Amino acid sequence: MLNIFSREFEKDPNIILDNYSLKDGVYIKLDETGEIIDHLFVKNKKDDDELFHSEKYEWFKERDYFSSILDTNKCIDTKNRKIHSNNFFTMFLKMENYKEKNNYIKLLNSHFEKLKNPRSYGSNDKNTQKIFDTLSETLPVDDMDNYNIEEYKKILIDKYGDIKNLLEEIKEKNNEKDSKFKSYYLKVFFDKDLDKYKKFYELYTKPRIFASNSYNREGREGEIYGLPIPNISLNSKKPFNQLKSTKFEAPFRVSPEQAMDLYNFFEFLSNLKNRYFYITGNCKFKGDYNQENVDKENCHFIYKENENGKAIIKDYDYLIDFDNNINFDYKKIIEPSKKLKMKEEYRPISRLYELESKVDYYFFNQKLKNNYFEERIRDQSISSYLKEILMITRDSFYNYFKKNKVRDIKHILTKYGVEIIKENFKKSGDYVIPAFNLYISMKIYFELGGVEMKDKIRSNLEYFKKNGEDITQLQNIEEYSFLAGQIVKYLIGKSKKSKKTHELVSPFLNCSTVEDMKHEIAGYFEKYKHELMLNQFRDNLISILFNFENEKEKIDFDMFFAGYLTRENIFYSNKEDRENLKKGDEII
Repeated sequence: MLNIFSREFEKDPNIILDNYSLKDGVYIKLDETGEIIDHLFVKNKKDDDELFHSEKYEWFKERDYFSSILDTNKCIDTKNRKIHSNNFFTMFLKMENYKEKNNYIKLLNSHFEKLKNPRSYGSNDKNTQKIFDTLSETLPVDDMDNYNIEEYKKILIDKYGDIKNLLEEIKEKNNEKDSKFKSYYLKVFFDKDLDKYKKFYELYTKPRIFASNSYNREGREGEIYGLPIPNISLNSKKPFNQLKSTKFEAPFRVSPEQAMDLYNFFEFLSNLKNRYFYITGNCKFKGDYNQENVDKENCHFIYKENENGKAIIKDYDYLIDFDNNINFDYKKIIEPSKKLKMKEEYRPISRLYELESKVDYYFFNQKLKNNYFEERIRDQSISSYLKEILMITRDSFYNYFKKNKVRDIKHILTKYGVEIIKENFKKSGDYVIPAFNLYISMKIYFELGGVEMKDKIRSNLEYFKKNGEDITQLQNIEEYSFLAGQIVKYLIGKSKKSKKTHELVSPFLNCSTVEDMKHEIAGYFEKYKHELMLNQFRDNLISILFNFENEKEKIDFDMFFAGYLTRENIFYSNKEDRENLKKGDEII
């Protein structure tokens, strides 16, 4: 994977800069004499696209990238760590460190003293000095006196007042509060060619490209190998990462070139909002690393998160013949109520990420995709039980939707599918019918049943409507569960609540056996019996429901949902019932 990136980066180094953005702050350009010739105030939440693509923004962006430190542990001045630029053409620090001139001068003196002597970094470490020895052949490691560094420092001190006045103008003009403004960066640049910035970027980065030079070792041919920076830390604050049971404490070492390639790759990842990457052998790193760009190819899969602006790889996998294409038919098993505001489009789904969006929306109220790796789900818009289901099932959903690994998805759909639909009853009616349709469609797709669900609904409705007065007993648990759903829907419709929601069915969803369901229905029947006129059709069906003998048998909730959710209800048979239905007895 790194070889693929290195190949493309060598062809086009801008694959990092293309996605690089400036941090919030004030950017100032000075000429050779220290006169302010341009400036830019960046506040990313408010900046528009026009600014991001302006020549001014590009000028500052390029030089900012090549002037930034690797991390705060690798500041030029490792003692103070307040100035975050890496060369004498620039000065980066937070506004709060610029407010008091004497303190600023003190920081500047210490920073520039280190710049004048590059070998001061790792001066007591022979491995670091070996790197400087190699660099001295092509870079001015020992010739910094030729660059009039003190003159740049003097200008930065002399222009303190002018810069301070400009900062006050910008703050007032943009109505910035002092408490917020002081957290922004002040970044000052001298007007120099980009090649000069790149030269001193190389001088800064190469001695510091390893996580810690104390782990460096010399190879057989004299080349230094060390521990790369990204995704690992073996400093004194984290000794638990060391391999204490072996003769070597570092888990692996790479060459300086490999360490630089790795750093560049992580910079590329850090600059992107994308969290998922699918890197094929032909990847150009120009937006072609998204899931929709992969079609039956081997690819490197990466999930990353940014912590303090730096990419951390949380998951890596090599996917063989990864296929993002599916042939999923999202079926309209149950016709939704005409009262629902949201209109779902039932159509074939051809991509994994499209199905993922449906599952995220209807099963988990949009809490799945953003919580694959969260330790806790703090959002209160879903129930505690649904959070628990999400935490249990998310790895299986993740492996299927991101990697097309089917093994576990069938198991969790069988075990938790019904429970997910039950939890959907606690939300608005806009969710439960599309969620049920999606659930049955997934069962059909994964060959877990449900193929005949639509026919079963139709045949049960016709059977009970035609024979309701004459049926003497129910044949199986499917018939019982469907009829129970129809009766529950009818009884809940008798509620006097002005707005009837599916949450009213919750007591019935807690029933696990026929015995439990009979008990719950009996309670509702007793509650509303004064409203129920004698009706042979209805009374016979309710009677055979109560006479069902297998009381310990488990409720078939797929059929219960079908009986309850279908728009047609066999008990709304007379004129009065149909009028009540029109007036609002239809539950949403």
